[in-house]
Amino acid sequence: MKEYPKGMWFNQRDRAPDFVIGNISISKKSFLAWLDQREPNEKGNVHLDVLKGKEGPYVCVSEYKAGEVKTPTKPEENNEQVRIDDVPF
Repeated sequence: MKEYPKGMWFNQRDRAPDFVIGNISISKKSFLAWLDQREPNEKGNVHLDVLKGKEGPYVCVSEYKAGEVKTPTKPEENNEQVRIDDVPF
C-alpha cells in the first residue's frame, strides 16, 4: 500500500518550458510533523519517489529496499505464458 507524504504536493506545469516538469510545494508545519513520524533508513534518510500516474506525476514514500527481491504478481512480469485453456471464456 502506497504512503503519501503529508504536506507535500507535486504540481505539473503544462504551460512551462519543456525542461520544467513541475514544482513541489511543501507546507513546512504539516510536512515536518509527518516526517517526524517516519522511520529513517540507516543513513537517516526518508526516500520519496516521483511516479507517473493517470492524472500526472505524484509523490509517494519509496518502498524500495536494497537487496530485496520482489515476487512478480502478473504472469508477464515473470515470463510465464498464459495458456488458452486457462482463459475463463
